[in-house]
Amino acid sequence: MRLNKILVGFLIVALVVTIFVGCSKKSETKPPEETTKSYSFKMPSGSPTGTYYITLTAIAGVVSKYEPNIVAVAVPGGGSAANCRSVGKGESLMSMTTSMVAYQAFTGTGSFQNEKYENLRSVGPAHPLIISFIVRANSNIKTVYDLKGKRIAIGEAGS
Repeated sequence: MRLNKILVGFLIVALVVTIFVGCSKKSETKPPEETTKSYSFKMPSGSPTGTYYITLTAIAGVVSKYEPNIVAVAVPGGGSAANCRSVGKGESLMSMTTSMVAYQAFTGTGSFQNEKYENLRSVGPAHPLIISFIVRANSNIKTVYDLKGKRIAIGEAGS
C-alpha cells in the first residue's frame, strides 16, 4: 500500500513536470516536418546513494519514457540548500529540497542570510519527511540527548 502511494506521488510529479515543460516552451512557426523538438534538462539532487538522487532518477525515467521529446536526467548534487540555490539562480529547472530549507531560501533566513530566492515555487511534496536516528543496539546512546559531545555523520554539507 505504501509503495503504491509512493508510485502515485512520483507519477503526479512527473505529470506536473511534463505539463510545466510543455507550457513553458516558446512557440515557433516552422514547417510541420521541423516542429518536433527535443527538450532536455538536468535535475541536481544529493549524493548518488541518497533519497533525492534515487527519487529524481525515477522521475526522470518516467518523464523520459512517456514523453519522447523530453530527456530528463538526475545528476548528483549538494542536497537541499545547493538545490535551492541552483533552481533559484535559474541554473536548473527543478530539483528537490525539504520544506524548511525551501522556506529559508525563499525568505533569506537560516543558512540563506543575505541571499533570497523569491522566485522559488513548490510543486508538491514527494513524501512525508520522517527522520529516524539509528544507533547500534550495544551503543550507550538511548535518546537524542545522548548525542551531545559525539561526532556524527549526516551526509553532504547543506543536505
